[in-house]
Amino acid sequence: MSTTARDLLRLPLAELQAMARERRDHTRGTTVTYSPNVFIPLTNLCRDRCDALPGQDLHRPVAGLPRDGARGGPAVQRHHDVRRDRAALSWARHFIATRGLQRRTGGFTEFVGLPFVHMAAPMYLRRQARRGPTWREVVLVRAVARIVYSGLTDNVQGSWVKLGAPALRQLLRSGVNDLGGTLMDENISRAVGAAHGQMMTESEFAALLAPLGRSLARRTTLYQSIPADVAVGA
Repeated sequence: MSTTARDLLRLPLAELQAMARERRDHTRGTTVTYSPNVFIPLTNLCRDRCDALPGQDLHRPVAGLPRDGARGGPAVQRHHDVRRDRAALSWARHFIATRGLQRRTGGFTEFVGLPFVHMAAPMYLRRQARRGPTWREVVLVRAVARIVYSGLTDNVQGSWVKLGAPALRQLLRSGVNDLGGTLMDENISRAVGAAHGQMMTESEFAALLAPLGRSLARRTTLYQSIPADVAVGA
């Protein structure tokens, strides 16, 4: 790809959205997926924050996952302690590092952008973090992720837990093809100020997609299709 991640982050948002939609529709068609049960991600926990470090130091712990038979996805929790004028460089480093890792291992199943919910977050209350992302930044990261990971990771996930269902509909116009999990009794995001409910149902997801002319399909955590006649929870 001749255009770098940093170059993409500088393009007009409408142009990025159109590029992301085109690539999404080419690889995923009009089907939007979701996980019909509790989603429990593999994660490497950090104390308050993790930087996108030069040399891919942040991402080395997950490099062995494919060899061990485990798979997951590169998640971006909004770099809330990075100055807004430096955020694009931080994101670009993350995209470049995880794209290179995916080329070597093939272990990532999806990209998950997780906007920082700041309202009751301890870091924000201690004045050690700025507010969460603007809406433009939310859309920008997902559109760029779709383009940067094209041909390497086909799934870009929205986050109704952090953004709400109406926001998902907008993100589906920006390269997103997955709605995440239905979840049950979600409380992590709500504890820091999110107010988007604790559970989503299949019918609610279907209603979300209806105006967009897209179909809903169930999947496993590893993004394998679940036949319609298979009964699952939630």
